[in-house]
Amino acid sequence: MKKIVLAMTFALSFLLSFSQTYSLKGYVCDALSKEPLPGAIVVLGPNEIYAVSGRDGAFSVDLPGKTPHTLEVRFTGYELLTTSIILTSDTVLHFHLETTSYSLNEV
Repeated sequence: MKKIVLAMTFALSFLLSFSQTYSLKGYVCDALSKEPLPGAIVVLGPNEIYAVSGRDGAFSVDLPGKTPHTLEVRFTGYELLTTSIILTSDTVLHFHLETTSYSLNEV
């Protein structure tokens, strides 16, 4: 009986180590003015977890660790920022978005 309990405890601790989650916090701001961009959309794949930055440009989301995640930061009028991350601890990232210039052709 003692061996069964020991084996179950080991198996449970092994599974818990794989299901560990980490906190990803970040700030989204304009690359030139360094002003925060409230309402920026942060998309984390492959599960498509969404977060929206607050008034101070901050966002926070919990993600499973030690697996690759594709991160996209979107805001109207700015270039799409895409990067890949693997979390091994709680992390704080700063994103500086570049403005996009659109020009219209004459009719």
